[in-house]
Amino acid sequence: MVKSLRGRLLSSYVFVIATVLVITGLALILVVGSPLGNTARLLPTLQNLQTISRASARLLTDQVGAATSREDLATMLDGIAQTEDVRILAFDTNTQTVIYDSQNQWLAASLESFQVNEIQDLNVVNSPFTGAVVAPDNTRWLATSHNLAAREIRRVIVVYMRAQPTFLQFFRVNFLTPLCQAGCAAFLLSILLAWLITRSVSRPLQNMATAAENIA
Repeated sequence: MVKSLRGRLLSSYVFVIATVLVITGLALILVVGSPLGNTARLLPTLQNLQTISRASARLLTDQVGAATSREDLATMLDGIAQTEDVRILAFDTNTQTVIYDSQNQWLAASLESFQVNEIQDLNVVNSPFTGAVVAPDNTRWLATSHNLAAREIRRVIVVYMRAQPTFLQFFRVNFLTPLCQAGCAAFLLSILLAWLITRSVSRPLQNMATAAENIA
């Protein structure tokens, strides 16, 4: 049982702060879990992949010549994958199989083994595909791609991928940390406010007590 005025004020402030944060958190969970929130969860990663795809397409167009082999292409893609921190696949459009994988797990996997869910509402320029992918090992990825125009490897599609962020990952990174920071700031402010209020209340009471003692 909190007996002091300062303690009671602080307890009430903490209760109000906690209630507001919980309600806000629940509202954000509902929003993120909605179809609109699901799209918002995927958009940042997809837009980043599109940026990487466009920049890499220009780089490969400049560097890939008519005599470039697929081995040379693999070396270039290794460098891009490491620099941009993405997973890269290359598909042969004739055989419909993976001819390059920066992580060397899905080589020779068929295109049919990938479940593709294209996202149509993105403004994609010169990209054959942008959307979500379920890989042969049932892992979920976001991906975007472009074609190669070099003569020797023109039938190759390059795909840039990142793991699809889960609901909890997105909520923790984008909302949980700011909510905790706001809660800590509000708690510190409540301590200061409780101290100021008790100080402003206790001083007149002390003056009255002193005056009563003097009269007595």
